Amino acid sequence: MRDHGERISSIQQFDEIPNDFEKLLCTCAEVTIVGFNGRKAYELFDKHVVRMQRVASLERLRVGILPSSSTTPGRSVLPLDAEVERRREFVLP
Repeated sequence: MRDHGERISSIQQFDEIPNDFEKLLCTCAEVTIVGFNGRKAYELFDKHVVRMQRVASLERLRVGILPSSSTTPGRSVLPLDAEVERRREFVLP
C-alpha cells in the first residue's frame, strides 16, 4: 500500500479541478480570509486561481497556509492548543 505522500504526489494535472472562487466571492462578499489546510492546497489555489487570474477580487483577500493537521506519521503536527492558537492568529491578526 502506498503512503499518503505517494498518493498526493501521484495526482495528475488533469485531476486538478479548482473550486469556483469567483462565484464564492461574488456570492459571499463578506469573505476576506482564505486559509488552506496544507501547502499543496495553497499551491493548487495559486496555480489555478491566482496565476490564471480567474478571480477579479483577490486583492481584498488575506490568503495563507494554516498549520498542518495531518496525522501522517513523520509529519510535524502541533499540539491541539498550539494549532488552535496559530489558526486564531491567522484569522485575528
